[in-house]
Amino acid sequence: MSLKQFKKIYSSNFVAASLTGKLGIFVSTPKNVFPKAVDRNKIKRRIKSIIFDTDFNPDSFGIKLIVRKDFLALNYKEAYNEINAVMKKAVL
Repeated sequence: MSLKQFKKIYSSNFVAASLTGKLGIFVSTPKNVFPKAVDRNKIKRRIKSIIFDTDFNPDSFGIKLIVRKDFLALNYKEAYNEINAVMKKAVL
């Protein structure tokens, strides 16, 4: 399944798409945007931590987050607000 088949939600720091086929949360950090594995892993850990803090439970659908370059510049609170807003849009 390609990303074009799903509802896309755009944010200034990442693009999210609602997936219907697979359950869970999938974080994509492109290697050409973040060449260091340390940065990619840091982003994934931060996003997973925020999602667990919001008590998001993907029982009926999955979310795929494609992270853009500006995400590393955000502090935890700004990232929390961005992800929380995207999750609310995706649920609706």
